[in-house]
Amino acid sequence: MPIIIAIVAVIAILGVGGYVLQSNTVEDSVIAPTEITTRPEEATRPTETAEVTDAEPAPATTAPAPVAETSSEMTYKARGEYLTPARTNHIIDVTLTLENGIVTAADVIYDEGDGFSNPHQQRFDGAYKAQVVGKRLDEINLSRVGGASVTSRSFNEVIADIEAQINA
Repeated sequence: MPIIIAIVAVIAILGVGGYVLQSNTVEDSVIAPTEITTRPEEATRPTETAEVTDAEPAPATTAPAPVAETSSEMTYKARGEYLTPARTNHIIDVTLTLENGIVTAADVIYDEGDGFSNPHQQRFDGAYKAQVVGKRLDEINLSRVGGASVTSRSFNEVIADIEAQINA
């Protein structure tokens, strides 16, 4: 008889426990909303990586000074040359429009208009404007934009040439 009482007690305990668990359904629960925030500055922060190459970029050369002027807007052109690790020489012709010292437009022509000679130039072309337009010349210092470290370095040299044109 004590065994039957023990079995009934266990069934009763399990029955009450099952009832308590059953009443705690999703409909009876209240889930507090969670606020998710993102920090755009962290999502877009560039990462710097060092690239070691044995190729030295060729010195940049400068094209004519300002080519157009409207009120406080000035357009400058300069040329840069660089040597890739594969020992191929490339030319970039950069045109910048500045208004009140801020870059309002930028354009790069690669290898005298022959299009892109490698994927690095194409990736650079798709990414550099976001880091140039809206900035002062002294704020521009590109580093491996679109994976193109030597193109970025040559672009920085061209920016320095344009700054020299302005200060001359």
